[in-house]
Amino acid sequence: MITGQQKEEYLAFFNRILALNMDIKDVKMITEIDEKGKPIAVSVFSNCSRFNMEISVASVKGWTASRRYIRECVKYAFVTCGVLRLTIYVPESNSKSLKFSNRLGFVREFDGVLKNWFGRINGVQLVMFKENKWLTT
Repeated sequence: MITGQQKEEYLAFFNRILALNMDIKDVKMITEIDEKGKPIAVSVFSNCSRFNMEISVASVKGWTASRRYIRECVKYAFVTCGVLRLTIYVPESNSKSLKFSNRLGFVREFDGVLKNWFGRINGVQLVMFKENKWLTT
């Protein structure tokens, strides 16, 4: 099941997986839960402005995002919130996530890397623009 509920337990799962310390008052979430109501994937939307928002995803090992889950996340950003762009940051060394993000329609905004973005790991900034209609229809 996919839910947009804001629950501390969902955010705690997200923070634990990604070793972050996000505060529930600063984020919105879309979560996929199992039959027992436990989170298996949490997408957190943060740093929202009128034009852009960032999305980060934490999941259990082996989880695969369904088309429905992806559509819910993109629809939330572009339709519900009305932003023009959605931004993600991916470790430069994570070729699997970079390829998946490209297939979804995310593109590199610039050729460089974000030095030490993930501690000692360089990051890549990717953006998806609202014009990528296949995801919201």
